[in-house]
Amino acid sequence: MQTQTEKLTEKIYVIQPITEKNASDYRTLHEEAVSLIESAGALHAGSIFQNVREINPATFIGEGKLQELKERLEGLDDLTVLFNGDLSPSQTLNISAALDHRKVIDRTTLILDIFAKNARSSEGKIQVELAQLRYLYPRLKAVKTIALVGYTNTGKSTLMNLLTGADVYVKNELFATLDPTARTFRIDGAEFLLVDTVGFLQDLPHHLVEAFKSTLESALNCDLALIVCDATGEYEMQLQTTLRTLEDLNFSAPSLVVMNKSEHIADQTAFPFGSVAISAKENIGIQTLKREILRKFDEDYLFCELFVPYEKFGEYGKIKSCLTERNVTFTDAGQTVEAVIPSMYAEKFTEYIRERHSV
Repeated sequence: MQTQTEKLTEKIYVIQPITEKNASDYRTLHEEAVSLIESAGALHAGSIFQNVREINPATFIGEGKLQELKERLEGLDDLTVLFNGDLSPSQTLNISAALDHRKVIDRTTLILDIFAKNARSSEGKIQVELAQLRYLYPRLKAVKTIALVGYTNTGKSTLMNLLTGADVYVKNELFATLDPTARTFRIDGAEFLLVDTVGFLQDLPHHLVEAFKSTLESALNCDLALIVCDATGEYEMQLQTTLRTLEDLNFSAPSLVVMNKSEHIADQTAFPFGSVAISAKENIGIQTLKREILRKFDEDYLFCELFVPYEKFGEYGKIKSCLTERNVTFTDAGQTVEAVIPSMYAEKFTEYIRERHSV
């Protein structure tokens, strides 16, 4: 029976590549990896060795060995996989996908974790954390992030509730929401993280901008900002206030202006060029908004139709976790799949792509 300590201790399984470069000392490298695992306060859960004659640019080691490892790890929960070498960000993501999205780290990540554990001074801890973040950031899957920003009381939280099905606090008053709230949602199979942020105010004192900066960081680091304006109010002032505040914070991500509360405005020609008119309260214009969001991410997702012959089901099954199946139909020769594929994984499905669709 496992003790409570054993349940809480991270278990790490090692992939030890054997290459021409390390052929003479791979066993020493493996022993060092086990020692590093113990130094990190984790448990060594086992190892698999793999001769690598030619490095696979997608996964470093071959898919056959990854499939063997996947089968070996079945039934073992909360297990981290350590690749005892250096991986590129895409190789890290691809190995994780091949192993049912288990956590995958490489040797550098483990060493940084140990540095973080042993750092004593405040300066040392900050330096190590910065090194960790710089190294880990490009290795995060990341779901694309969309931030709701804009003048206070324009209906951002109502829009968030509509898009995500969440129950975010909504009230008709200024600064009803001060803490950022994040929820995931999908548009035609593409997953996004939607963040609701604090509302802006005209002539917001600079020291208050600094105070709100922690809640606005989600807007600064997003992949797309939806700038929500109240179409029944002074929306030009709202938009300019928002843009000035974002400029003060060195904001540089793409943006889309959303004119909310527009259900009773017949003449919308004066709305900002390229904006989307909606009513979050009445659920009007939301499909148009979703389509425009997808267009902003046109280069990041591939919408397509795949055909998978029955004799390829085994191979397709190894990589299907990298896409979202929107619809599947079966024929005598195989299956047709309406799919959404993150662009980073598109090459995996080249032989199956029958038709590419526009947003």
